Formats: sequence, C-alpha cells, structure tokens
Amino acid sequence: MIPYPIVGERYFNLFHLNPPSWSLFWEYVANIVYAFILVRLPDKIIRVLTVFSAVAIVYESYMSGSLIVGWSGDTFLGGAIRVSYSFIIGILVYRSKWIIQSRFGLIPVGILLMFKNGISQGATYQALQNNTFIL
Repeated sequence: MIPYPIVGERYFNLFHLNPPSWSLFWEYVANIVYAFILVRLPDKIIRVLTVFSAVAIVYESYMSGSLIVGWSGDTFLGGAIRVSYSFIIGILVYRSKWIIQSRFGLIPVGILLMFKNGISQGATYQALQNNTFIL
C-alpha cells in the first residue's frame, strides 16, 4: 500500500494495483494518529479539531468541485481531509455518548434495511444481492 503515482495507464492513481486501497491507506494513517495523539487529547480540543476539519472539508469540496479526492497525486491531501472529518466526528460522537440506545436487535434492524433497499432500488438483482449481504 505504498503510493506510486508513475503509472499513466491507470490515470496516475496512487494505488494502481488496487485503486480502492487509497481509502484504506488514509484509514490506517488516521488510526495511527489516533493511537499516538488523539487518544490523549481532551474533548475540548477534539471539538476544535472537528470544527477545523469541517471547515477544511467544505473548502476542499469548494476548491475541487466535489469530494472525489484522495486517489491521485494531485488530490492526495484531499484524502487526508476527507478522513479527518469523518474520523474526528466519530471520536466526538463516541466520547460525548451521543449513541442512540435501542432495544432492537440485529434481526429487526436487518429486516428494516432489507425493506429500505427493496423500496429504494426496486426489484432488481442488485437489490437482491444487497439484501443477501445484509443477512
């Protein structure tokens, strides 16, 4: 998973052997930063970092025209911005205990997801695959 942007035939994708691995790369980086730095920070600083990363993701979206960034050499740092917001907001939600408590188990939630997928995708093979994956 070492970025190598030289392959022009793959649109200069940094991870040309497995293009979706750019996302995993940034998740690994976020987990390493969490293990060494973010786990020790107080909630007040996490809130400030959340606001900062929210502003950064809005700015990146405005400058790039979308959030399809992080996979090429030109948009490499955009991937860090994308993962920083979602990762830090997840830390904030966990630490603030904003988790919704529910008495539903796995089966009722799975049935609701199957119903939702059936409505949104219609009766297609893709909907059947997604519903099978949920179960």
